[in-house]
Amino acid sequence: MYYYIIGYNMLERRFISKRELNDFVGFSMGKINKMMRNKEIKYSKIGKSVRFDIDDILEMFKKGLV
Repeated sequence: MYYYIIGYNMLERRFISKRELNDFVGFSMGKINKMMRNKEIKYSKIGKSVRFDIDDILEMFKKGLV
């Protein structure tokens, strides 16, 4: 399992929820939902839960896609 130090030295999991993504990148929930609908952001569904791979998010920032 991968761990990252994010924000105030808070330990986070490799896969994060929508709320955690919102806190991490500062996007509104509406923008996250829109990016999901438009397939601009990769995500996985586990039952009704949506999870984002932090590696994919960081890669998007490196490439300037966000």
